[in-house]
Amino acid sequence: MAGTRRPDTAGHLADSIAGRLVHASPRQRRAIIRDARAAAAHDGARVLIIDAGGGVAGRTRVVPPLLLAAVHGGPGDNGIAVRGWGNGGRVGVQAETAAPGGGPPLWLLGGGAGLLVALLLAAVGLPPLRRPSAPRVRRADPVTPAALEAAVARYDPLTGLPNRMLLRETAEAAIIRRRGDERVALLLFDLDEFKEVNDNLGHFSGDSLLRALTARLEPEMPHGAMLARLGGDEFAILAPVGLEGAAGIAAAIGRLLERPFAIDGMMLQLDASTGVAVCPDHAPDFETLLKQADTAMYVAKRSRTGVEVHDIRREQQHTSRLALAADLRRGIDAGELTLEYQPQSELRGGICGVEALVRWEHPERGRIPPDQFIPLAERSGLIRLLTMSVLEQAVGQCKRWLDEDGIRLPVSVNLSTRDLIDADLPSQISRTIDRAGLDPSLLVVEITESVLMADPTRSQEIVSRIGELGVAAAIDDFGSGYSSLAYLKRLPVQALKIDQTFVFNMTSDSQDMKIVQAIVDLAHNLGLRVIAEGVETLEAWERLGDLGCDEIQGFALSRPRSSPDLVRWLRERQHNPLAA
Repeated sequence: MAGTRRPDTAGHLADSIAGRLVHASPRQRRAIIRDARAAAAHDGARVLIIDAGGGVAGRTRVVPPLLLAAVHGGPGDNGIAVRGWGNGGRVGVQAETAAPGGGPPLWLLGGGAGLLVALLLAAVGLPPLRRPSAPRVRRADPVTPAALEAAVARYDPLTGLPNRMLLRETAEAAIIRRRGDERVALLLFDLDEFKEVNDNLGHFSGDSLLRALTARLEPEMPHGAMLARLGGDEFAILAPVGLEGAAGIAAAIGRLLERPFAIDGMMLQLDASTGVAVCPDHAPDFETLLKQADTAMYVAKRSRTGVEVHDIRREQQHTSRLALAADLRRGIDAGELTLEYQPQSELRGGICGVEALVRWEHPERGRIPPDQFIPLAERSGLIRLLTMSVLEQAVGQCKRWLDEDGIRLPVSVNLSTRDLIDADLPSQISRTIDRAGLDPSLLVVEITESVLMADPTRSQEIVSRIGELGVAAAIDDFGSGYSSLAYLKRLPVQALKIDQTFVFNMTSDSQDMKIVQAIVDLAHNLGLRVIAEGVETLEAWERLGDLGCDEIQGFALSRPRSSPDLVRWLRERQHNPLAA
């Protein structure tokens, strides 16, 4: 993906030079200019710096060349004067004639009382820099501060790239000019590990990484393409190509990221997730095109495929999910989400607890399966609201069983990844228990192994604080994740629940049987109870008893039941212990 060099690198060079010259002595200034010329020659840019000896104003700013290009007076103008900016002095700006073939102009940036930074960037093949003679350069009408600010507003101050505003204007113009079979492609991409860079190395390193990424990608943009920064680590490429050309650009981005970035003495390896949409194939206008590319990008990030192209079927699913998320929020507030309870039994004894399982009876769609609305709640930010609804219902019901039915039955509630990063969760649980007047020992929180390992340190802290309330904790789906034994022994939990995939096949698969036996032995050695879930046959029940399992849960014992149904079932078992 070869193309024309853009003004980005030299723009940063000019900014750096100007900042150093402002506070430099004449001798230091000469050394700075000498080093800058050498750096510019090495980089391939042509930079000329002239110190007129009149001193430098302390607050003079150097305008990146891309910004100046935006306020250029027009195709026939060779220069422009900028007044009323900086520290009240005059920043003189001149441009030599534009590069052959309509390439970027050659900018001369003047600042303060005599400092002149001449910055040259042009298309490949442009003749070497010569100082413009008087006849070749004329002054344009002064540009007002408002006009300059309008130009500045179209560029990203960190990278010097066009921002969302200029991307929109350019894309809308390109779509209007499109004729016949011509296409306009929009690629959106962001960095998969950028948050970790900011969190672990700091935002200064993150900014350095974004500038390094820009310097690597921009020179490789194909002819006619625009690279823009939309914010954070999100970038866009607008190109006059179809789907095949866009796929080539996306592949090139991946190749350019294969080489690590050297940031603050560290080598950082990054990946990007890219979404692609093409006008008019996927959208007739820019706003829709942006939405389609954005949706495709998040599909690529979620599925870890790297690149995804907009798919109308996926868009319909996305629209349906948005509508369902709105219904979920309304349903939580309206009390449409209710609980069923699946009993747990000791292998050699009676019923010892229940697990609360949330159900949603949609007024129009009927019953929505939990594996649809629970992930939706996590993605849409509703999971904490859902968890608190389940917690309040479960705690309240547990108290009513005790007061109204004389049934003392611990109830388990599942927690999600987002719940375990909520520092206020232990306090919310404490308030819920206090309002109901429930003995904390009758509440158990279940956390899946994968949730615990998403942030082990935070998880341990939150679970410990919950334990201090007198609430028990159990690790759910154990065996499906990757927790270490060193971490497991530090967790303040009282039970392990064996993942049902091992339990389901254990009577027919000797390897699953060995895994179940190993988990039972491990848990007992750590002083933990073992609960097997997904027990569907009496044969599995008996085999688990032989292996030393403590408790079981599954259809062999009972299906999930509403509270009234559960109470009736429990009464029947008092008279007939074998009833299911």
